[in-house]
Amino acid sequence: MDDTPEIKFSSHLHLLHPTMRHVDLPKLDVVFIHGLLGGVFFTWRQRGHEHTSPSILQKSSSSKGGRDIGCNISDERMKEYLGDVTEFKQDEWDMLGSDFEVVLSDCPENANVEGKGPYSYSGCHPSVRQSLEDRKTFSMCWPHDWLPQDCHHLRIIGVNYDSNLSMWTNICPVESITRNLEYRSKELMKKLTQAGLGSRPIVWVAHSMGGLLVKSMLTKASKDGDEQMRGLCDNTKAVVFYSVPHRGSPLVYLTQVAQLLWWPSVEVRELRENYPALLCLHTEFLNLVEKANIEVISFAETKPTHISSLHLQLKFVPTESANPGVGEFFEIPQDHFHICKPNSRQSFLYQKLLHLIQKYLPADE
Repeated sequence: MDDTPEIKFSSHLHLLHPTMRHVDLPKLDVVFIHGLLGGVFFTWRQRGHEHTSPSILQKSSSSKGGRDIGCNISDERMKEYLGDVTEFKQDEWDMLGSDFEVVLSDCPENANVEGKGPYSYSGCHPSVRQSLEDRKTFSMCWPHDWLPQDCHHLRIIGVNYDSNLSMWTNICPVESITRNLEYRSKELMKKLTQAGLGSRPIVWVAHSMGGLLVKSMLTKASKDGDEQMRGLCDNTKAVVFYSVPHRGSPLVYLTQVAQLLWWPSVEVRELRENYPALLCLHTEFLNLVEKANIEVISFAETKPTHISSLHLQLKFVPTESANPGVGEFFEIPQDHFHICKPNSRQSFLYQKLLHLIQKYLPADE
């Protein structure tokens, strides 16, 4: 990690990688920011198998008909496991080779014109084998466990902050001021610049409300007179949004009864649909993206989230709110809680981010 004395990490910043000091300085910063009620080791954990669709094998379009790939694998076994690649043995993988492709899990149901893959990999690709190992273990924080193995020279930071759904919780009245988006973003900018952010290329990764914080920080940084603060914007290469409510969320309007029970918190009230401040922030962000040439990739949930305490299902972020209207946009068959939790490295949710990071990681000299 950076060995300079002025680098300071506050209690709300987690240095996920590197975890020890070494000679090589990072070439790219990747910052993960969770959403409402989230946390570094909750939001960014691996998804459980109960929420996983099987990977699919399909015939590769580049394969040639001269090779008998089934010579030592029975037709019955091929039919049995064609839909679930996790059941193949190592020698069977080697035999299949490039004649088959593995379709990534969490592939989008829909995408805009700009949206592009990867959607599949050759059956002999090393990452396919790695995904089999990933499914045997469980990652409490995939940015910490997977990204450093797939990309070198990264510094990965996880941001934590407190949030609440209701004002009935034990919150000091003064805290209602410090919990609004304006105050949070200013405080977080200070903490991140103290940690040295803004001195090298940055990729931001955000879930839900975390994306609003990113937009607020970048628009503020772009107008800041301080060179170090402005570096947060000037060095931003890309932003990845996992189900971010750019135009608000119906969460605050659940039911009249729920609102009486909840007494919605400041952060929830700021998320209401078509809230003027949110719309103004988004307009500023779109102008900044065009001016600063920032790449944007967005994922939207298509499944409702089950809220057991209220006995209902809710789509936290509607598709039209999750679509920023710029960059690549994908509709993913997951709910709000699981859209940021890939089941393995063979998830489209992970591979799309990985390819983006690799794109902006400066080449070794």
